[in-house]
Amino acid sequence: MGLSGQQRKKLQEALINAFPNMASLEQMLSFELNRNLRAIAPEGSLQQIVFVLIQAADSQGWTEDLIRAACTSNPGNRLLKTTAQELLTNQEEQMLNREIIPAAEEKQKGKFWALLVGVNHYDDRNIKQLEFCVNDVQALQRNLTKLDYEVFCLHDGLNDKDAPTRRNVKTKLNILSQSLQPNDLLWVHFSCHGTLTPETKEPVLILKDTESSLLDDESEVLSVAQVESYMRKSGSHKLILTLDACHSGVNIGRDVIDQQEFFENVHQKAEGFVLLAAATANQKAYEDGENGIFTHFLLQGLNSQKVRENKNFITVYQLYSYVLNELRKWGVQNSRLQFPTQRIEGLGDIILAYYAENIVKLNENPVNKTTGSESNSVQNLKRKSQIKSMKSPREQLRLQEELEDLLEEQEASKKQYRSTIDEAERVRLKRKLDNLDSQITELEGQINDI
Repeated sequence: MGLSGQQRKKLQEALINAFPNMASLEQMLSFELNRNLRAIAPEGSLQQIVFVLIQAADSQGWTEDLIRAACTSNPGNRLLKTTAQELLTNQEEQMLNREIIPAAEEKQKGKFWALLVGVNHYDDRNIKQLEFCVNDVQALQRNLTKLDYEVFCLHDGLNDKDAPTRRNVKTKLNILSQSLQPNDLLWVHFSCHGTLTPETKEPVLILKDTESSLLDDESEVLSVAQVESYMRKSGSHKLILTLDACHSGVNIGRDVIDQQEFFENVHQKAEGFVLLAAATANQKAYEDGENGIFTHFLLQGLNSQKVRENKNFITVYQLYSYVLNELRKWGVQNSRLQFPTQRIEGLGDIILAYYAENIVKLNENPVNKTTGSESNSVQNLKRKSQIKSMKSPREQLRLQEELEDLLEEQEASKKQYRSTIDEAERVRLKRKLDNLDSQITELEGQINDI
């Protein structure tokens, strides 16, 4: 439902007014929602427990159920009734915006980009290996490519340049952040372990080369906040981050990772874009079959006409709602709890993808009767322009990656040149620097021409 701080405070006051003691609050949750208050908020004052209850309901997507259950249990409480009417009316208005805004966005849609990162195998032996993260990424790549995404992958099955290391992820994020336009969409997905730094409790993603002994060294880890920062630099107004993290515990020489802290910190630090995570605060994300369960239902939702209500696009809210519902059913069938959490800020609902079966293709447009059919030369020019437009983003990123490597090599050579006193070595390094300058200039020209 996505309550603001002020709305949470109003709901807290209304619930305490309607249920002034623990017994009445426990009874309402048990009878109306079949939920155990002690499992949600084990201890604290009534005010603290209600605060935690609202937080849990808001992050797990059952705030509306909580409000309606409270009104059913105590229909005569005026403050509760007034608060419920206000909050539920706001929710209906938001739902209306979700219907209106995508239609407006469709007329000015930008490009779709995705960076998918999957890590099964870790260099650090203290970190447990995973099975299906690479499958997650490969399956998402196939689906998103069909939906006209420009997809970039980093996972164990690729060469060293595309291995899921911290340096490679940061390089890709940096390059993507320089390539997007304001109306483009960027979707970044991680299937890997996640944990908190021991000292600062910063949520971090465990990549192939992460060392468990260096989690507090910012230069050696990739935090969720760093990923968000790279995404924000792009200037895009449509940023999606999905985390199928914490498939299982990471042995880092201390207790099993506190999943509640990890997900609470992730969501507290996310604002201004959509973040979907695989599990609620006190749950673990599971693997089953060939994918993480969260990613499995993401894929199903992307391929379902029913989820997008037979429209030619699917939105974040539609996909999240489907995944939440399917995970609930899966949990009942398998006696396991896993509900995704979400943080969606801003007005309206972001479109994740368009579907070709509902879109008229360019070459199927009727010919203008007054001008007749276009000449072959004009059609050829249009076709070449379309081909160039399709290839340009990937080619631009490839060239920018080469440029980044050359700039790093240039910087290292400059340091060597400044530090060496051997004249022959200085001559060799000077030639190398001149050659690097020429290559960099040429690459910059090619990038500008795209």
